[in-house]
Amino acid sequence: MIEGTGTERERERSGNGNGGHAKPKGSSIVSAMPRIDAPELEDYPWFPAHLRVAMTGFLRVASEVVGLSALAAPLVLRAMERAGTSHIVDLCSGGGGPVLSLLARMKKHHGLAPTVTLTDLYPNEDAFRRAEREAPGSVTGLCESVSATQVPEALAGVRTIFNLSLIHI
Repeated sequence: MIEGTGTERERERSGNGNGGHAKPKGSSIVSAMPRIDAPELEDYPWFPAHLRVAMTGFLRVASEVVGLSALAAPLVLRAMERAGTSHIVDLCSGGGGPVLSLLARMKKHHGLAPTVTLTDLYPNEDAFRRAEREAPGSVTGLCESVSATQVPEALAGVRTIFNLSLIHI
């Protein structure tokens, strides 16, 4: 799911008959699949941090190998156009996912240079700093915890969620 504004909780509360996905006022939502209500062990505070880092690192590499950025780029571009923004707020970023290759693709194929804020419930500061080093001025990792179900209004921009974190939608 990619959206311009609003939160997942707002969509859940509205129950508009769209699989629980309402369009908050002023938003642009593109949903590729219905919500899957399943727990992720790494989202619990007791889950060992070193395993969480390993899992999200694997997902980052896997997203690059399967070319997720090529699939996501047209959707993200469309959402950015509809929302009138060049900023992306990536929720559930984990190890950074396909964000760096997404930025490179947008620049190479579309001449765009959006900025991205990486967020996560359990931020991987090392991965966020790596992404910031690889894309200086384009990527910022937010080291405060951000739940995909309670995104602060101050985090404005097109919201993206990649990888298996889609179950948060």
